[in-house]
Amino acid sequence: MTEESFREALERAQRGEHDAFRVLFDRLHDRMFTYAVSHTGDRDRAMDIVQETFVDLWKQLPRFQYRSDDEFLGFVFLVLKRKLARHYAMSRREPYSLDERPESLGGADSVLERSVEHEDHRWLLSCVDALPERSREVIVLRHWSGFSFAEIAKILGITETAARVRHHRATAELRVRMKSMGYE
Repeated sequence: MTEESFREALERAQRGEHDAFRVLFDRLHDRMFTYAVSHTGDRDRAMDIVQETFVDLWKQLPRFQYRSDDEFLGFVFLVLKRKLARHYAMSRREPYSLDERPESLGGADSVLERSVEHEDHRWLLSCVDALPERSREVIVLRHWSGFSFAEIAKILGITETAARVRHHRATAELRVRMKSMGYE
């Protein structure tokens, strides 16, 4: 059995088929949750925001015109980012600091996390958290949420080349920070 494409599931969901929307949910939920929890630091609040995002997606589906998987992902993450922005505006809290992220939130398969010993895990997260927001966001999307550069480009509304450049610069800055702290 082949996996249903975003286009097929989206078209069926637009016709009101709940099982097709479930396909979209299953394919997107983990990535969206990881992204939301990396910004809120609160698992319950992140779950609420992701749930609210899916409710909004269901309402918006009839008006969405599919062009590509990347554009669909960009649309989904635009809705999610707006929900997160509302969360910040309502709570007047600072964005979540990655160095406070509980170990149980996942991300252990990240290339960056595997590059350091377990006891250095929080130290690495604090180095990532110290990056400028633009750099931190591309690192989180790439290494914690597992998006491709094409997907990151659509989510951030930039070109794929710009996403690659941001990632390259962010990892270079991260290496410099790590080296200055004694990690080689």
